[in-house]
Amino acid sequence: MHIRFHSRLHPHIGSIFLGLILVTNVCIARAIAQPTSQKEEISTQFNKEVEQKALKNTNDNPRSEQAWLQLAQTYVDLKKYPEAKVALAELFKLNRENSDGKLLAKSVEINSNQSISKEEQAEQNIKLLNESLDRLNKSLAPLAGSLNDIEKEGEQRRSALDQKYGISRYKFQDPFIKANFDRQVLISRLLFSNPRKSDEILVLLKENEVSGPNAHGPRLALLKELIRQSKFDEAEKKLRNAQKQFPDFPELKIVADYLSQIRTAKSDEGEARLKMDLEKTLHDAATIRNDILLKQL
Repeated sequence: MHIRFHSRLHPHIGSIFLGLILVTNVCIARAIAQPTSQKEEISTQFNKEVEQKALKNTNDNPRSEQAWLQLAQTYVDLKKYPEAKVALAELFKLNRENSDGKLLAKSVEINSNQSISKEEQAEQNIKLLNESLDRLNKSLAPLAGSLNDIEKEGEQRRSALDQKYGISRYKFQDPFIKANFDRQVLISRLLFSNPRKSDEILVLLKENEVSGPNAHGPRLALLKELIRQSKFDEAEKKLRNAQKQFPDFPELKIVADYLSQIRTAKSDEGEARLKMDLEKTLHDAATIRNDILLKQL
């Protein structure tokens, strides 16, 4: 049995795969009865200092899936399988569907099973590793699709978004709204070019907050930045005020839907994913509007 490495394998494979390879190598070494004194000496270097560092990470970041995953992986490296199961249980409280956690849990079950031989453990670890690599490559397969397929997927996504929120049907009170949206785009570019000046950007956004009939863009830009900085209470307040002025504005409905999900996210990673999804969805909404403007030219 051998490990299959694929030419399309994503370069950023998680530490979980490296952990599986490490466990597999140790099992193989023992199975063929090679001298293990040097490997055992290396193994002891995963000592209390490493464990304490991983534990501190979970104490500092109790809502981080990655922190609990790293702690579980550390325990696996130390062959502390009961402790690894406890860490994984904490991880699954945050996200039951964490794929890396599920993979590591299978590895823990294999390597803590005292009823099978070391050779069988090595075989099962290699099989698990191959299955995980195959699954990873299948998940990355869409990236190999043509640009036409990607564009078609984007069109379908935007069509569903428009159908749900009525973006193309929303009529602005004043046709001359482009200046305000251009202002929003300019501020967004400033954010990307000066990521360390978020406080200054927030001040700028608040200074440009207006209440006239064309205030959609500045209000939306302010909401996006407040959410990006996790200032959720202030974002809720600004959102309610904006909805009073523009109750039917689709983008505000999108923000409202995502903000409620973001505030109830169980983990930091879950919160970050939802923030990215919100940015992507608002970008799709802007694309729909740009397409409408282009057709009107």
